[in-house]
Amino acid sequence: MIGSGRTEWLAWETGDDPNSFIKPALIHALAAIAAAISEDEVSGLMAANTFLKKGILSGPLSDLVGKELFVTVFEDSARSIESVSEVLGLLRDFGVKSSLCAKGIAVDHEKRRLLSAAGATLFDDINVAMTN
Repeated sequence: MIGSGRTEWLAWETGDDPNSFIKPALIHALAAIAAAISEDEVSGLMAANTFLKKGILSGPLSDLVGKELFVTVFEDSARSIESVSEVLGLLRDFGVKSSLCAKGIAVDHEKRRLLSAAGATLFDDINVAMTN
């Protein structure tokens, strides 16, 4: 998980506007993937930023080329799920085989409708989603 504090740090490091990194910006999804595979948030953030700005796949993201990436996302926002899906599409263009399991968490009817439209399996709460 990459939160706003981490993306604010990245904005300060790169001279970018922190508002350009507000969720569901692609940087959140891509940096979370990179940080998860490397166990290093800083390298994940920097690799995600380089990829999105320059179209260059660098470590740790470059380690995914030719491999299969299975991503499970737990979200209450359809837009965030769409962001993850878009990031996986970008990675596929660079030879990363990927699949997404989206778990939508919501009780509100409209949120559930949007989550379902984004391809999520619906759950009323995170605890149930994590065990299924």
